[in-house]
Amino acid sequence: MEENSPTYQLIKGSPNVLSMIYQDCAQPSIKKIGIALETIFEISNTILLPLKLSSEKAKINFTKILDAYREKIDKIDNSKLIDVPTILGIPIIDRLTYVTNREIADLYVRLLAKASSIDTINEAHPTFIHIIDRMTVDEARIINHIENLNSIPFINIVSRSKDNHAEYVKQAWNLTALEKDLDLICPNNIDLYLDNLVSLQIIEVQGNSFKVDEDLYINLEKNILN
Repeated sequence: MEENSPTYQLIKGSPNVLSMIYQDCAQPSIKKIGIALETIFEISNTILLPLKLSSEKAKINFTKILDAYREKIDKIDNSKLIDVPTILGIPIIDRLTYVTNREIADLYVRLLAKASSIDTINEAHPTFIHIIDRMTVDEARIINHIENLNSIPFINIVSRSKDNHAEYVKQAWNLTALEKDLDLICPNNIDLYLDNLVSLQIIEVQGNSFKVDEDLYINLEKNILN
């Protein structure tokens, strides 16, 4: 590329991303960001990422996200820190320039942090990016809520035919009362949310598995009916 071409001059004048966000890039935690995202920022520095962060609002939002990422990778030992693969880092960073919802952004940040350590890189797959793409804010809240749960108890309601006692009709299914436990934007869409999480293979419905603790279902039934 010729040095006097407009494109070359624009690329040459593109600012370093970290220096756009942080004044003191010599801080150890910020240096970690530079190590993990070195290749990503080198590629992204070419015009597009700095342009996306040119507005003050975009820069503030991206700074908050980088701070959350910095907090996560600060727990990674320097010897375990790796250069994030571009196949993961570039699409995640691109999404983080325009995602404004905290719950969705946190899912991308957690995936990016997984890809930043030699110990957890095996838990980060490019497919996970597209799974997050297909999730709503409410579904992200559900995931955060059930993350440390071994199971989600649910109740199905069936009615028996008057004429044929062997005939049953399902009236309601997969009643979890999660919509009452969480601050969901659209609680009436809980069935749709759970169906989507099943289709994304994030949760699995095991209709033939039952908890021994009967009180669990009694309390769930009361919660559903209230």
